[in-house]
Amino acid sequence: MGKAIDTAANARIRTRQHPRCELKLDTRLELEDGRSVNFKTSNISQTGFAGHTIEETPIGSGVELHLPKLGSVAGEVVWQVGAAVGARLTEELSMTDIMALKLNDIAGHRGLKLVTEDDPPEGEAPPAE
Repeated sequence: MGKAIDTAANARIRTRQHPRCELKLDTRLELEDGRSVNFKTSNISQTGFAGHTIEETPIGSGVELHLPKLGSVAGEVVWQVGAAVGARLTEELSMTDIMALKLNDIAGHRGLKLVTEDDPPEGEAPPAE
């Protein structure tokens, strides 16, 4: 019986619609009850994310994941095992967004700051709104 479960799990992984991108971010997860808790992402895709929190996140509950430069993305918890949580996003992320998150993650680990078109040139103040 164990082999059948392993085979089913492997088939599910092989047939994922969107590939997972490893992403290690210390961020916040807003729970359905309004609490904002610490969350460490482990991976993200166009349609979902996984990570760890010490808070209980009931399956089916709504959450919002705070992402650098993207803001909050809404999702629904689809599994939780101990501190590990997986959620399906309510709207797909673009591959451009995912790659920007990954580049930001890599730069942060190397002590670099990524500059975007929206950032003012170094030494200048941002434009008044």
